Amino acid sequence: MFSFSIQHQTAEIIPPPFAYAIEVAGKSDGGGNVDINFSLEYLGRGELTETEILEEGFTLHDDFAWKGNLPTVWLDVLFGTLKTTQATNQTEINEDQDFWQILFEGKEIYPKYSETWKTLIQELQQAIYEKAEYENTLAISYLAVTDKGKEKIKLEASFVEREAFFSYPLSRQANRIIEWNDLSKMLQNIYSLDFVQEAATDKSPYKKGEFLNLGDDFWFEVGTSVKGSKKQIQKLREVFG
Repeated sequence: MFSFSIQHQTAEIIPPPFAYAIEVAGKSDGGGNVDINFSLEYLGRGELTETEILEEGFTLHDDFAWKGNLPTVWLDVLFGTLKTTQATNQTEINEDQDFWQILFEGKEIYPKYSETWKTLIQELQQAIYEKAEYENTLAISYLAVTDKGKEKIKLEASFVEREAFFSYPLSRQANRIIEWNDLSKMLQNIYSLDFVQEAATDKSPYKKGEFLNLGDDFWFEVGTSVKGSKKQIQKLREVFG
């Protein structure tokens, strides 16, 4: 049995509507799962108009709270990360530094390598959104239309189970497992591109080209409604290569 709590807040220089605070309390349930009490609160939004919030892609109801449990894989990941986290004597926090307070085994920890925890908190948040059915599991489709026909590759991932794979809906090719630690870089290479919503289409592509679907009804064409540098486009192709 073990228990922990985490408090995390974005740096002082992060403005609303992006600034937020997260609190997590967790404990092993004795049956191999981990009980979680999670809350997310966006900060300083009272300073903005509703239009300003909406224009940044948010809604007016983004705060979120959830109680439930996650499977054994999360028990292992959280316990392992807590046990191996190196602490630092943080007496002051600069305006460009996030706030962290982790309580574990009677100790208060400010992590020396906070990026590890930032990534883990983001993945934990996504797992909770899935478990709460607040968001669907990740599904990103890449479609290449050529003179030879169509090739479709689908990147799928469950943050609850911490499993990811490529599937091939238009062929009999077997699913290809993705190492979990590789997924973050893949998503970075995809979402670093500029997706122009106004230029997307809700119709299945038929003309020659490369297209992306982010799990909803819309298709984005690479070079038209998906824009980026040559290097960014190349990294996108490497993800689905």
